[in-house]
Amino acid sequence: RVYQIIIIILLCIDMTLMALELSLGMDEHEDTEEAHDLHQQKVKYWHVLSLTILFIFFVEEIIKLIVYGVKFFKRYWDMFDTIIICIAVGLDITALLPQYHARTGEVIILGRLWRLARILNSAVHCSVSTKVDENEQLEKDNRELESEINDLHTEINKFKSIVSSQNHMMDEISL
Repeated sequence: RVYQIIIIILLCIDMTLMALELSLGMDEHEDTEEAHDLHQQKVKYWHVLSLTILFIFFVEEIIKLIVYGVKFFKRYWDMFDTIIICIAVGLDITALLPQYHARTGEVIILGRLWRLARILNSAVHCSVSTKVDENEQLEKDNRELESEINDLHTEINKFKSIVSSQNHMMDEISL
C-alpha cells in the first residue's frame, strides 16, 4: 500500500510538472533576452524534474523485471508500462539534446502527449496491479485453505477409523 501511495504521489507531481511546463511554454513572450533565458531555464528545470520522476518509474520497471524474472513477461500491464516509459524517456532526452533545438517544439509536444499517456497508463496500471496482487494473494490463501481442508479430511477419516475399530471392540466385548 505504501508503495502505491508513493507511485500515486509521483504521478500527481509529474502531472503538476507537466502543467507547469505547458503554462511556461504558453507564456513565452518575454521582451528581453535575459527574460527569455530565464524563461528557458525554468522550462528546462521543470523538464529535468519530470525526467527525474520518469527515471524513478524506469528503475521501478527494472526492479520488477529482476524480481519477477520470466513471469514479468506474462504481466501485460507491466510490459505495456515499460514500453511507454522507455519511449517517454527517449522523447524527453531527445528534447534536451542541442541538435534537436530547431525541432524542440515538435519533440516537446509529442513528449508531453506521450507523458500524458504514460501518466494515465500508470494510474490505470497502479489500480490493476493492486487487483492482480490481491488476486494472487487470494489464490495463495485459497491453496493453503484447500491444503488445510485436505489435512482435516485425513484427520477425520483417521478418527472415523479409530471410532469404528473401538465400536467393533465394544461389540466383541458385549458378546
